[in-house]
Amino acid sequence: GAPATTAAQVTSSAATYSDAQRKFIRTAEARFRVKDVYQSALAIEDAVAAQGGFVVMNDIRTEIDDIRRRSLGNGQLVELAEYTVHGDLTVRVPSEKTQAFLRSIIGQMEFLDKRNFAANDAQFALLREQLAYQRNQEAQQELGEANEEGGKLGQKAQVISARTDARSGRDEALIAQKEFEDRVAFSTLDLSLYQRPKLRRTEMADMDAAVQQNSPGFFT
Repeated sequence: GAPATTAAQVTSSAATYSDAQRKFIRTAEARFRVKDVYQSALAIEDAVAAQGGFVVMNDIRTEIDDIRRRSLGNGQLVELAEYTVHGDLTVRVPSEKTQAFLRSIIGQMEFLDKRNFAANDAQFALLREQLAYQRNQEAQQELGEANEEGGKLGQKAQVISARTDARSGRDEALIAQKEFEDRVAFSTLDLSLYQRPKLRRTEMADMDAAVQQNSPGFFT
């Protein structure tokens, strides 16, 4: 059936592969049609929370595809507008629960347009940041010891300036390390939703007809 087919399309080893020696940054992107964008967006938010994740962005918009007008007579006209509702969500879920989350939202998918997964091995990038932080920690300590040894005022000022730079480098290295760890711990998924086009019918006053009927007196 359709759910089984969708489940097979959504499944990917990139979302489940694990290795104790490696650190994967998992990302995914999917575009699919749903019955109702607003309701599906809410259901996806609930599914994210159920897996211990969080929503980074939820943007829902209506795009007008075509507008046509025709006169109804008696100074009235009808406007027919075809529109499509789109939704874009960016969510973060614990990496080990990525597949479980995707399976939990299959029921929202009427048709899967595309999907892609990536599991980038970040073990060496993470190690690089850890080593950078360690280097800056050591530089901070050495500069502190040099400052305590004394010396001329100018030399002390240089040491203090260098120590400030070392602290800044240490902090930046620590932030970069934590960012990598966060990207490893939580996968990032970009979901694009849309629904079948709908028709909006609006009756309104026919201003052009009104101006034509009253043009002599109006312009006078």
